[in-house]
Amino acid sequence: MDLTLIHNPDAGDAHPTRDELIALAREAGYRVRYQDSDAKDYTRTLDDPGDLVLVAGGDGTVAKVAKALVGHDVPLAIIPLGTANNIAFTLGVRGSPREIIHGLRDSSVKTLDIGRASAPWGPAFFVESAGTGFFGSLLRRVSGQAATAEEQGTSPVARAARNFLRALDAYRPTRHHVLADGEDISHTYLLVEAMNIRSIGPRMVLAPDADPGDGRLDLILLRDAHRRLFAEYLAELAAGAAAAPPFERRCVRHVSMVWDPADGHLDDAPWPEGGSTALGPDSRSAPTVHIEIVESPVRVLVPGTATGSQ
Repeated sequence: MDLTLIHNPDAGDAHPTRDELIALAREAGYRVRYQDSDAKDYTRTLDDPGDLVLVAGGDGTVAKVAKALVGHDVPLAIIPLGTANNIAFTLGVRGSPREIIHGLRDSSVKTLDIGRASAPWGPAFFVESAGTGFFGSLLRRVSGQAATAEEQGTSPVARAARNFLRALDAYRPTRHHVLADGEDISHTYLLVEAMNIRSIGPRMVLAPDADPGDGRLDLILLRDAHRRLFAEYLAELAAGAAAAPPFERRCVRHVSMVWDPADGHLDDAPWPEGGSTALGPDSRSAPTVHIEIVESPVRVLVPGTATGSQ
């Protein structure tokens, strides 16, 4: 069986290495074609990927490959090597790289929907979530920040949760114009998130019942009245354990919202990348973004030895 391995060599403290992953796959009986996920032309390997695409990396790498597989009739498998591994967490993938690779021949197939956000500056796919408000604002401010001296030695998840908690105290909610399946639910919100999976950011579980293959989105609406509840949740998350509170949630097929370019994001990156400047000097009002699931989901193999709740 032919396998294309797309690997982020910087994920997981650079372990396992390229050679270790290739050796594990060959040991399991696969003919391996290797591709570095950071290569500019990495998608060329998907023109003829063989029988299976195996992606080894964090959520950013997994999402990048999953979006590139839209329209391809080839299954995806995941070796989670990142910090939060939100996508693998939702799908139930767990285990060591050896356990996952050797379990691929005895796998269940799960469906991973891909979301699409359509805006005046163009459409884009997402896997985890799309939204505007507190989360997107924080992504713009903390992107690329190094850990402070007092944060050295703490886990990346705990560090990120503390960053969220500090930023939440200063963030002021704004009125968001939102249509959910045609119903006007505009209100003053801290954040509006169209979730495709259970968690985002530092394993922040906002949609604990999300099904990534049901063709729908879990719309999370966080009002200022829930600020204290959200802050308590983030504090527990930073301490290493937290149960997701019952945030306001709707299961929807289509969301339209007036998008603040300063606070908008897709997955774990600001969108549009240039913020307000991406709209150009002639823009006089915030644009409307339409969010939905595309018609071509990705099939994901979840090894029987690597399934279960995490």
